[in-house]
Amino acid sequence: MVSSSNGRVTTPDPELVERAKWRKFTAEYKARILAEADACKEAGEIGALLRREALYSSNLTEWRKQRKKKGADAALGSARGRKKADPLKVENERLRRHSMQRG
Repeated sequence: MVSSSNGRVTTPDPELVERAKWRKFTAEYKARILAEADACKEAGEIGALLRREALYSSNLTEWRKQRKKKGADAALGSARGRKKADPLKVENERLRRHSMQRG
């Protein structure tokens, strides 16, 4: 229940859902979790670790790929998602397309 400014109690709108926020993991956290996962020997230990940390197995898979590809410190600290384009390259490409259209 939410109180309004006039003193009445209102219910929140069930149609509006707060948007989830992406979690960001530090390189140290990723390295610690991978070390704990690598140390798991018994059946179910990795599952317990994932539940405790509220992670998915895909997190471990992605972090292991990063570690293998680039090395532990550099890879685990890199951000995922789109990379920002170099503004000069973008402008050059735009001008190239423009000049080819006028041809």
